[in-house]
Amino acid sequence: VILQSVIKRIQSQNSTDWLGLLVFSLSTPSSHSCQPEQLGMHSTALTRSFQRGIPQASRMQRHVQSSATPQKVATTDLQPVQLENINNFRDLADSCGHIQKGRVLRCAKPSEASPADADALLKAAGIRDLIDLRANDELAEDPQPSHLFSQATLRRYQRSWLGAQVRPAPGSNYLAPVVHHQVSLLERYRFYYSLLFHIPTTSLVSSMALRLLNPEASRQILLKHVNQGGLGLLYRIIVDSAAPEVGCVLRLVQAGLEARRPVLVFCKAGKDRTGIICALLAVCSGATEAEILDDYTKSDAYHQVALAGIEKKPELRGLDMSVFERAPAHAMHTLLEHWKQVYGGPEEYMERACGFSREHQARMRELLTRESS
Repeated sequence: VILQSVIKRIQSQNSTDWLGLLVFSLSTPSSHSCQPEQLGMHSTALTRSFQRGIPQASRMQRHVQSSATPQKVATTDLQPVQLENINNFRDLADSCGHIQKGRVLRCAKPSEASPADADALLKAAGIRDLIDLRANDELAEDPQPSHLFSQATLRRYQRSWLGAQVRPAPGSNYLAPVVHHQVSLLERYRFYYSLLFHIPTTSLVSSMALRLLNPEASRQILLKHVNQGGLGLLYRIIVDSAAPEVGCVLRLVQAGLEARRPVLVFCKAGKDRTGIICALLAVCSGATEAEILDDYTKSDAYHQVALAGIEKKPELRGLDMSVFERAPAHAMHTLLEHWKQVYGGPEEYMERACGFSREHQARMRELLTRESS
């Protein structure tokens, strides 16, 4: 009865009860996809109990098949693009010397693109795959109509009940010339579920003890850890809780490059979720850590908090916006160290957690780095 009452409160979307949110996240199908090693857990007993029966991430091959010959390398005649209403735009090759120009472009949300911007991306650059890492709530905020998105067919990707597979939603159009792929890397309840494994036990117990006596004090204890953890904590939560989605995005990028056309990857600010994906693509290309950090920190000039709308929820009232609007080198360095300590490295993370094998990584490197033939 108590659990049902908590769920009803959380479903109102207005609760500030942190522990209630955590409890509710456990009953949400999308939260069941994380293996303990993906959450940075070091308890052997818990790891064994959670790993039983959790399948590997699906390769999802039939959903990203390209009609292009696999031996071909992506190419584009892209010239320097001048955009009017799209922020934080750049070519991944600007920082990663091994990557050919015009293969992977990144930016903040292009929903307010001008007609000239849309023409530059779709006609001049030849982009046919718009890979959107935002959540549904963020897409709902887009202005209507959008000059860019109105020329593309939206294809949403969803998890299966067990959370190990990410597939296009029923009714997706596979023949559309321009596709707006939506693969959300950050969801509210997935965030709180993962937060369970990143908070010290003493703080979690203290917050639980105060929950009934002083809910605000309970909330402040957990908020303190979120602010102290900053972007490093956020990135660890994303990569640990959204591994199936990350694998899906990598396969979408590879399919676009196999079809000999550039891809555009973006989220709301184009720095956090986009930064994670671009870091993995840079790793596939053989980029150095210095090159990865150089690409990431270019977003530091564009100050915007973008936590999939979670930052607007009452439970995060008091979030230190000055921390989450930046893109400092130490945040990406923290993520690179997390991949090494928990998975053995970003390559192992892609293979073990995302289902993006070493063969796929080698092919991605070829597609990113080989000159056009």
